[in-house]
Amino acid sequence: MKMIEEILREKGLRYKQLYVFQSRAIGICRSDSDLDIYVELADEHRELVERKGIDCFGVKIMGWGRNGVVENNIQLDLMVGISPTPPAKPKYRNKEYYVNLKQLISPPSGQK
Repeated sequence: MKMIEEILREKGLRYKQLYVFQSRAIGICRSDSDLDIYVELADEHRELVERKGIDCFGVKIMGWGRNGVVENNIQLDLMVGISPTPPAKPKYRNKEYYVNLKQLISPPSGQK
């Protein structure tokens, strides 16, 4: 999450929420599937999004295995917009295709 925040800060973007969406969110991903993150931007960026449309940029991150050996690279795709929900491809409609990133990385209340 810190890496995503740093990328957004470098681009001068503030956000409301971060979501994991598509295959990794619904559990149908392969080991080489990318990690799709939707960034719900702060309202101050509404004009930018209306002018430029939804933007997407990718970042390659490395997965580390045992003994520090790189097992695979994962493409991290960030999509930004103003909508409170990520855009859905037809195959994901009528499914819970996104989850708030904070819910995935925060322990349940009462646990540490």
